[in-house]
Amino acid sequence: MVLPAALARLGLRVARPSADGRSAGARSGGGWWHGTALRMMRRPLLYGIPALAALLGLASPALGLTFGVPDDRVLPAGVSSRVVQQEIRDRFAAEEMDAIQVLRPGQAGDPANGAAIESTALDLSRIAGIHQVDALTGSYAQGRRIAEPGPSAARFSGERDTWYSVVATHRGLDRDIDRVLAGIRAVPGVQVGGYPAELSDFRDELTGRLPLVLGLILVTTFLVLFLMTGSVLLPAKAMLLNTLSMGVMAGVLVWIFQEGHLSGCWASRRADRSNRASPS
Repeated sequence: MVLPAALARLGLRVARPSADGRSAGARSGGGWWHGTALRMMRRPLLYGIPALAALLGLASPALGLTFGVPDDRVLPAGVSSRVVQQEIRDRFAAEEMDAIQVLRPGQAGDPANGAAIESTALDLSRIAGIHQVDALTGSYAQGRRIAEPGPSAARFSGERDTWYSVVATHRGLDRDIDRVLAGIRAVPGVQVGGYPAELSDFRDELTGRLPLVLGLILVTTFLVLFLMTGSVLLPAKAMLLNTLSMGVMAGVLVWIFQEGHLSGCWASRRADRSNRASPS
């Protein structure tokens, strides 16, 4: 909104002057930009439809936008921390550090409730994407007990409640965490916590409020432009163009950073800089 007003105020003073001191626009009666604008206005469909198609193509990757936090995979492939985490993902089924904590309120962690605790653990272990469930009564996987309770099982004991450590597979955490959490929440009487659940809830809250935020921005922009211009068409056009430009920005970001395109180009440039910086 500021640029058109600034250009209208400055006029031809922003144009590059020629050798005789006059601007190119003043000398030729318009200049290249002026002529281009006139040509496009004379044939709006001829120029507008291809430009719109190109912009929509650039914005289309934004349909695959996902929200989350960066992990080790944003680092270069040779960094040791990324190598270690990738080896864990490739060679081990799961890691307990990202376990989902499931609370069963009202069910005391007491051996007297062992049958009910085991029933809940078996239900949790049958959920697709779950590698193992640890409980007061032992460890469970795929609907059966795989280990008897050890000394560490005492941590699940409580006077009024008991809880379960639900370890998801790497695939479940990376790709199907929402479905895994939905399956856990479908078990009657449980409450879900832990970092994966917190991240999923944060993402749901963020995406759930995003349409409201965008709507408020568009409505505010429309009202401000309407009060400035007194026109309905100009604010509507500005809203449409702003939405399109934001879509292009999001689409390019998704295409490059989320989908990883052009990563080879950046990697080769980093390698060239490293080679130039290293002593011969």
